[in-house]
Amino acid sequence: MLTPSQTRRRGPQEAQPPSPVERPLMDGVPVALFRAGLDGRFVAANAAFARLLGYAREDEVLALDPARDVCAVPEDGAGFFAGLASAGCVTEVETTWTRRDGGTFAAHVRATVVCDDAGRPVAVEGAAEDVSARRAMEDEARQTRKLDELGQLAGGLAHDMNNLLTTILASAEMLEDVVLPGTESADDLEAIRASARHGADLTRKLLAYARRQHLDPRPLDLNLAAREFLSSVHRVVGAAVEPVGRLHPHPVTARVDRAALDQILLNLATNARDAMPRGGVLAVQTGRLSLDAAFCEANGWGTPGRYVVVSLADSGAGMTDETQSHLFEPFFTTKHIGEGSGLGLPMVYGLMQQHDGHIRVESAPGTGTVVRLLFPEMVTADPSDGRHSPAAGHGEVVLVADADGGLRAAARDVLESAGYAVRVAADGAEALAACADGASPPVAVVVAGIALPSLGGPDLAAELRRRGTAARVVLSSGGSAREVAAAQRLHPSVALLARPWTATDLLGAVRAALDAPTG
Repeated sequence: MLTPSQTRRRGPQEAQPPSPVERPLMDGVPVALFRAGLDGRFVAANAAFARLLGYAREDEVLALDPARDVCAVPEDGAGFFAGLASAGCVTEVETTWTRRDGGTFAAHVRATVVCDDAGRPVAVEGAAEDVSARRAMEDEARQTRKLDELGQLAGGLAHDMNNLLTTILASAEMLEDVVLPGTESADDLEAIRASARHGADLTRKLLAYARRQHLDPRPLDLNLAAREFLSSVHRVVGAAVEPVGRLHPHPVTARVDRAALDQILLNLATNARDAMPRGGVLAVQTGRLSLDAAFCEANGWGTPGRYVVVSLADSGAGMTDETQSHLFEPFFTTKHIGEGSGLGLPMVYGLMQQHDGHIRVESAPGTGTVVRLLFPEMVTADPSDGRHSPAAGHGEVVLVADADGGLRAAARDVLESAGYAVRVAADGAEALAACADGASPPVAVVVAGIALPSLGGPDLAAELRRRGTAARVVLSSGGSAREVAAAQRLHPSVALLARPWTATDLLGAVRAALDAPTG
């Protein structure tokens, strides 16, 4: 069996692929094992190694040029094998490898040189492991520790500043009795007081980030908060930004401090406005989400449980990964001097921590930004339960168009059990044909994936509108910034159903589409 152990002496034939006797043993172990010549080319690999790189067979792996096809940075591959040959001992390295589909992952490689009887290096044997999830968890833990340490510093700073500002404000109030109104001294005194009040506002933000702000969380349907926010946000974002609401058809309840939530939404709306100086769309969406232990472990964040979600998506310029890595650090800002304190998002982060919630940001240059706020859900009676549920169907035809056969089957089961007639399509062309004139009975609602083969969901929706088809459209999306930005460019009648969805979510989205006013 090939194992990454200490340097060994073997005959020259050991640089050749393993014998048939050795092969079953190699393929039977779950560790990804490989053998390479000193030139860096693979000469043997077991099944686990092929799967690690996204290939089905060993011969596909042996045809690769590791430096060009496997190492994301070609120099890493050449340098690793050259260094190993010169060191002549066990070597460990962490680098970035590329899979067959073009995706990259963090690879931990442990290898050793195999020598012939004369002590000459003839081959390299080693094992590789995908440590991306582990690294993500470590990065998340480091970021959390850093933000916690900054929070302690910010809390202490805010405490000292508040003492100072209290003295200033009290002294200014005392001087009011001896300064004549309307004089230049009175104007100076008011300037002192205004500056002190501004300083007090900054300390409140620091205290929020440090999680020392007093909160009074109470049960709140986030749909209600979102509606009120949408009705007033134009005063913050201006006429050039169009607010769009996509709210869950049933209450989404959490224990939330209403004033804190208003602070959070106001800061996020201000950032969205600044990202869209020429105007755009600000989409506000509510929904439910469940995180399981496997998801939290694989992604390095979160606590397993059920959450209600408020997301704000803008169609602005987006952010680089470097900018996103500093978003919640106090005083970090991309704005010009004097245009921002750099405390808005740190305050949001601190308030979400106090709610035992999570905040996630997804963005890329040119694709806009999506900010998701996850609050632990308060379990209430499911309003969709019961024979007379408002989400129930009455024979209306729903077309489910998705490339995933399992998802199509699940959606069919949910919709048929609720009283709908269901048709399915595997791609956009099939969906378009199913909605053609003359179909009897006609399709009332199309539930389509955004990344639909042959004709994507947004293009399908646009074509149905162009043809004057009466069917309503619900696009199902994983919620990436790019997908949401694409959906925002569609007609307002097109709804968005976030994945992963529940049966309640699907039924609610279909019923909301059917009940929406025409025109």
